[in-house]
Amino acid sequence: MLSLYSLARVRVQQGRLHAAHDYLSRALSTGRDGRGRPLPIVARALTSLADINREWNNLSEASRLVQDGLELTKEALAFWSIGGYVILSQIRQAEGDMAAAQAAMDAACELAVRFDVTDLDDRTVALYQARLWLAQGNIEETGRWAARLLEDDRGMARPPQQPGQMAGWYVVHELEQLHVARLNLAQGQPEAARDLLQQLRPAAENHRRTGSVIALDLLLAQTWLASGDETRALDTLEPALALAEPEGYMRLFLDEGPAMARLLQLIPPDSPVAGYAGRLLAAFTPGPFQADRLTTQPAAGRRALPDPLSQREMDVLRLLPTHLTSTEIAAELSISPNTARFHIKNIYSKLAVHTRAEAVAQARQLDLI
Repeated sequence: MLSLYSLARVRVQQGRLHAAHDYLSRALSTGRDGRGRPLPIVARALTSLADINREWNNLSEASRLVQDGLELTKEALAFWSIGGYVILSQIRQAEGDMAAAQAAMDAACELAVRFDVTDLDDRTVALYQARLWLAQGNIEETGRWAARLLEDDRGMARPPQQPGQMAGWYVVHELEQLHVARLNLAQGQPEAARDLLQQLRPAAENHRRTGSVIALDLLLAQTWLASGDETRALDTLEPALALAEPEGYMRLFLDEGPAMARLLQLIPPDSPVAGYAGRLLAAFTPGPFQADRLTTQPAAGRRALPDPLSQREMDVLRLLPTHLTSTEIAAELSISPNTARFHIKNIYSKLAVHTRAEAVAQARQLDLI
């Protein structure tokens, strides 16, 4: 079973998601006891299958698979639950439930601390927490993560010298650097992001790690767009789309958010990847980058906001006129205080206000409460 699992991980690195899915499906049938029950070790295959389904945007199936894996590791091999909770967090984030995404990430962090086996697991959890922070718009906390990364002398494994020598450390290092590039973009530094990505790309291409090539190129395309060069952005993005389409990549693009949607809208109608770009665009949650599909709040008489409040933000907004503090609002809604503060910050941004009183006044004027 572990051999099949390992082969699947290689195929994922090669960008061959369908082949990886086949290996993992075989692993599930192999890892059973004499009574046909799945062994705890099967959790690794379930977690990887969940991640592939997440990438294909099959979120309900991904959720089922990862929860089955977590259930198997409750009594034994709890250490392997770390990866499961990280993927569960990504699934919840893709579903738009940031509170549940943070709860899953908190569980991964707790396990990484409890099972202090390797620094690699701590770094992996820290990386995906930083990705969640950036998705929440928390650039400051993401910046602190990046600063700690620069100071950490544990981590950078040398790039592999021959195909097949790639170690887990290098994979995590590459993912960390990709996220530093995302941070650079969020901070308005596309040139710094581009320099970093261009340093990473030769190794990914030389060692035929197509999954990494796609991830690098879609970020490189964003750096060119941010620099105002639409031609080079499209010249970089179209080959990445051509590589990604046969394997059904979705979340790799969707998780990049509005900037990627704007890029996809630039794909010419006569491009060989125009159909794929259209399918990706249709899968994006409606937002300010889809001007022709702007949604309004779901009650009659409400004036539309350019960036509508989510249902959870509406829940928080309804409690702002009360005497409750942000911590008490969190308790009332069964979310963490940090999540409540995150929602309040988003509400202020979307309503273009700076204080709680201003938010309440503006919400009443817009007939939101």
